[in-house]
Amino acid sequence: MHGKINACWLVGDAPMVFSEDIVKQFGTVHVSDLMLPGSLVWNKPLIEFVCCPPTASAILAMPLPLVPRMDIFYWPWTPDGLYSTKFGYQFLRREDESGHGSSSHAPSLPSACWKGLWKAPTLPRRRETAWRACLGVLPVNTILHARGLAVDPVCPRCPDEVETIEHALLCCLMARMVWFASPLVYATVEQVLKRVSTLLPPSDLQPVMQRSSRSLPPVWSRPAVGVFKVNLDAALQQNGEAGGGLIARDSYGEVIAAACRLLGPVLAPSIAEALALRWAMLMAKDLGLRRVAFETDCLVLFDVWSRTNGSSILDSIVMDCRYLLPNFDVFSFLFVRRSGNCAADALAHLSFSYRDFVCLEEVPQEVLDIVQYDVMTSRPSFSS
Repeated sequence: MHGKINACWLVGDAPMVFSEDIVKQFGTVHVSDLMLPGSLVWNKPLIEFVCCPPTASAILAMPLPLVPRMDIFYWPWTPDGLYSTKFGYQFLRREDESGHGSSSHAPSLPSACWKGLWKAPTLPRRRETAWRACLGVLPVNTILHARGLAVDPVCPRCPDEVETIEHALLCCLMARMVWFASPLVYATVEQVLKRVSTLLPPSDLQPVMQRSSRSLPPVWSRPAVGVFKVNLDAALQQNGEAGGGLIARDSYGEVIAAACRLLGPVLAPSIAEALALRWAMLMAKDLGLRRVAFETDCLVLFDVWSRTNGSSILDSIVMDCRYLLPNFDVFSFLFVRRSGNCAADALAHLSFSYRDFVCLEEVPQEVLDIVQYDVMTSRPSFSS
């Protein structure tokens, strides 16, 4: 016999499943009871003993903070943990499509179609119009009339036809004239999509391309004189286990330390990257590095660091990292291309074979060529 206890602090609101004997033995179980006494570390043997395997895995994948903090509520279906009407609507839509919500007249399209629609290289208002048409909520006369507005459902251009979405966009006389005047004519969907990409003016493409136009060096760059650079990265295995790697170098490209470490099970790749940053900051502190520039190739983590609010699990780990800031006289956190973070990436993958490993003033043989290439392709730093 098993007993279920609702554990809303687990991702997905998964219930905790205990045997009835365990429940009788322990009585009321608090989250703190699942940690080692006097610490913020999961008691893995106890968790695996009292919980079923899926529940134990879900608990052990929850990262604990460095210092005690007040519990807070967060919205688990948004990246930042904050609720908004937009994400609330999207949640209800997903519930509806999965059969758990109210009925809807929207078409059931594959998720790839919706993603393709929102990534289409055109103006946002054009994507929104197509989205409304696909959902069946474009405000044509028949829809407005059905909602009780004093609107004639007949098409204002075709007196013998009612104005439905299909009629307004495809079948109306004026719509057909536009289609026949367009280079698209009546083409297949594939032909339309291919042709549209060549008809967009540069002003339409500019908003889409702005985000990816960051000016970043393609290779590793040396830090300023007197500053140490710590590159960090994380790697994941198919079983959800994560490993981290870091390498600290000075302005000459000389290695101060290289390390890799198993980070344990994680809920998402971005959480692994955040745990790698927290570990890297603790390592730099232990090495006595006071003037440090940390670099990551994880844009999600970099964006979370840049924002000031958020209640997600990722934000909680970043809060730990901010707690460590007083340990550094000079601190910066930078985003770098993956090609400039190859040494840390290689060390992260080595963590699954080397496990916890630290070496001072040298690197494992598997990473030596990468480190030498970084030095050869980087420009020397000069003091100001």
